[in-house]
Formats: sequence, C-alpha cells, structure tokens
Amino acid sequence: MKKVIALTVGLGLSVGSMACDVCGCRPGMLSGDPLYFSRTSIGLSFQQNVFHSKHLSLFNPSEYEVSREVFRTLALSGKYSIDDRWSLYAALPMALNTYELSDNKSVQTAIGDVALSSAYIWKVATDESPWVADVSLTVKLPTGPWSNDQATSIPANMLPGTGSTDFLLGSRFTYRHSPAFATRLAIAYRMNTSNGDSYHFGNQVNAEASELIRLWSSASEMSGFWFEGGYGFAYDAPDSDGTSINMKEETSGTFHMAKAGLIFQWNEYSLAAYTQIPLAQNFGGGLVEASATAFVQFQVYF
Repeated sequence: MKKVIALTVGLGLSVGSMACDVCGCRPGMLSGDPLYFSRTSIGLSFQQNVFHSKHLSLFNPSEYEVSREVFRTLALSGKYSIDDRWSLYAALPMALNTYELSDNKSVQTAIGDVALSSAYIWKVATDESPWVADVSLTVKLPTGPWSNDQATSIPANMLPGTGSTDFLLGSRFTYRHSPAFATRLAIAYRMNTSNGDSYHFGNQVNAEASELIRLWSSASEMSGFWFEGGYGFAYDAPDSDGTSINMKEETSGTFHMAKAGLIFQWNEYSLAAYTQIPLAQNFGGGLVEASATAFVQFQVYF
C-alpha cells in the first residue's frame, strides 16, 4: 500500500494518521500541541503526497511507462480532553486522488475512511523526571467507497476507502530538556484486516525521532513559535488479494525520511506547516518513487 508510506504517531495524531492513511501519511507529520496537551480542539488540515511508478509498456515490453499518483486529503478533526490524561479523537477525511498513466487519467473524490481514537498519558512530567509518555489506539472504519472492480483497473490505494476495519497502536515519549527544548521518540504499528473482497492492505511499522525547539514565547507562555525537525522510518508489508501465493510485492518497501516544520500558536489558535523529504527509499523493487510531502493544519482550542 504505497500511499501509506507511514502513519503519524503520538498523542492526538494517531487519528490524523489513520484518517489520512488512505491518502498517504508518513511518520510524525505533526507532533502537535506543544503548549496545549490537555485541551479540547477542532482542526482542519490539508496534505499532499506524490508518487511516480514504473510500469512495463504494453506496446514495448522492453520499456517502462511512468504513472503519476497524487494523493490529496482535506480532513476535519476533533479532540476532546476528558481530563489531564485521557483524550478522544475523531477525523473525517475528504480524498482527492488523481492517477495518470499515458493518456489516461482517473480522479477519485469522496469522503474517506473515518477514524476514531483514544489516547492516555501514562507518564506525566515532574521536576525530578521531566519526560512524558502516552499510548493511543485508533480504529479506522470502512466508510469510504471501495470497489474491487476499480481496484483491478487502477492501483487499489487510489480509492478513497479500503473497505476494511484497521487498527493502529502508537506510543510517544517526550523528554523535556528545558521549557524551550524537547526530544521526542515515537513508534506505531498498524494492523489491517481483509475487506469483503478478501483484499488485504499490508501492515505497517513506523518510527520517528525528532527535536522540538521553541523559538519564541509570550510572557504567559500561552503563545509561541516552534520548530520541529527529525528523522522517520517506515516499513510497509505487501498487499494481498486473498491468495497465499499472490502477494503484491510492488506495494511493499521501506522509507527513510527527514521532517521539518513550524508551529505557531497564538492563545487558542494554532497553525502548523510541515514537509517530509525522502532520504532513501526502496519501494516496489525500486519501481516506485515518492516525492516530498506537504502538510498544513489549523486548530482552535477551547
């Protein structure tokens, strides 16, 4: 499932990851909430991923044709903080996917798969032990359209939905060196189930390490400007169409990525912009190449 290069992981983002996994997320696209870990919020985000894949030409088997796959997602998300430790999340994505090969073009636009999540902060920072740890569980529901007939004419991951119920277990560890500097480690495992047509998108493992640096803050520390940079890794297992001998190796591979982003928060408003750039990748035996990812999110806190 090459569009799912990776999932965002960590508090508040496992929902975003599962909601836009049908659009191509990568690890830790946003580590989120540097100031408001325990506040209720609503957000709107946009993400774009671009891939190029080589296919043997039907007219000249010794040559390749190159397809262009663009995954765009507009997602509405919400977070409800039950208390200082428990939070609930939901995300509703709109998929805007385009597949181009030779003179053929297919556009898929529809509501994608809804994601629901809960997160728990099991380790709270103290003066003696300045690190925070959380764990989250996300369920992605098959609300987006899936068609086995379409999946035979275009790549299955171009469809807005997967037709399956999938699960993501994630955890993040944040060590606060000072009020202005923190180190984050995150890991996530995604387990997919087979859909009604016995198609199984490959499971996935993601990991990330990043540094969060506060460049500016207000006197009350309720507003601030942050930079985050880091490294991410993802492994995507091959898809299967339901037969033990027909694993789709072209949908499997590994990615190593660099991430950089800025977060600006002004009282109850937050604006974040991120990009992730592939450092090394080996997907589909080298026949699939990913470009940089762009991600923008606006949030309002209550």
